[in-house]
Amino acid sequence: FDVKKTKKYTVKLNYSTTATSSTIELQDAQGKVLGNIVLASTNGLENWKTVDVKNVDLKKGQNKLRIVFKDGNVNLKSLEIK
Repeated sequence: FDVKKTKKYTVKLNYSTTATSSTIELQDAQGKVLGNIVLASTNGLENWKTVDVKNVDLKKGQNKLRIVFKDGNVNLKSLEIK
């Protein structure tokens, strides 16, 4: 992701899951954990919810993010940086 300035951003993840609770980790390219996110069930893989990960530090220019699925059955539809 190419951002215009160094600051804290909100990362919006649109997901679905049938698991009661699932956990994902948001990491930078070096593996530093930027956020741990617990995802509530959407009651079906065709039902989508959005979760906000706030205060994610990104530097001006190119940033690479990793999403690590720790457990659960999760579909990721989109990721947006605001």
